[in-house]
Amino acid sequence: MKNALSSVVVGLCLGIILLFGITGTAQAGLLVVVSDVNATRNPHFADPGNRTFFDNVLGGGTNVLFSRALHAHSVDLDTYYEGSAGVTTTVSAAPVDSSLLSGVDLMVVAPAFATAQNYTATEIVAMSDYLNGGGSILLVGEADAAAVLDSYNDLLTGLGSSIAFGSPRVSSSVVTGITSHALTAGVGTFGYIAFSPLTGGTSLVTGPGGATFVAVEGIASSVSEPAGLALFGLGLAALGSIRRRRCV
Repeated sequence: MKNALSSVVVGLCLGIILLFGITGTAQAGLLVVVSDVNATRNPHFADPGNRTFFDNVLGGGTNVLFSRALHAHSVDLDTYYEGSAGVTTTVSAAPVDSSLLSGVDLMVVAPAFATAQNYTATEIVAMSDYLNGGGSILLVGEADAAAVLDSYNDLLTGLGSSIAFGSPRVSSSVVTGITSHALTAGVGTFGYIAFSPLTGGTSLVTGPGGATFVAVEGIASSVSEPAGLALFGLGLAALGSIRRRRCV
């Protein structure tokens, strides 16, 4: 009876190990959304707060990918990153896949003002995998048209984000709040002209009425991890040991 009870207890413990050992949470990727394209264009980008913020977004990364193309509202950010010590930027119109994203620390998606994003479902899956693997994506977009905003939101939804673009655009240059966060460390000001209000995620910078125009969200999924697989292996080994004892 005692042996039977011990076997049940051990079995339950092993079941827990197997259940939690198979899956684990991946390192969260960082998704940053800025809804004023002028925030990355001089003279607004020349604001020390803007440059500090985008330095924080890159963190210690050294490899930046500008997806699709540069335009008037993103070239200053590319020039700034390229001029930073040890940082290399690449501008690529190639389809987004795991090969293109290999070794990339920060992917920048910055369509021109009022321009819809045009990533395919396959490309969005690759971007999602990149985020789930701990990569970072910066999306800078702004528009009036609902169809364009919908395209941004389709991308965000595909990436597993709760952040969404709204309307109407807010015309102002007044910052009403900067949330204390690792990305806003050292940021006391932030230059901009107008923005599409954002909902969801963590609000970082707000304008009139507390409307958000800079937000961030950590993206993670449950995936197999070395630690989880190690626990799984231990569970199987223990089960094998119990079976051998019964056979003796």
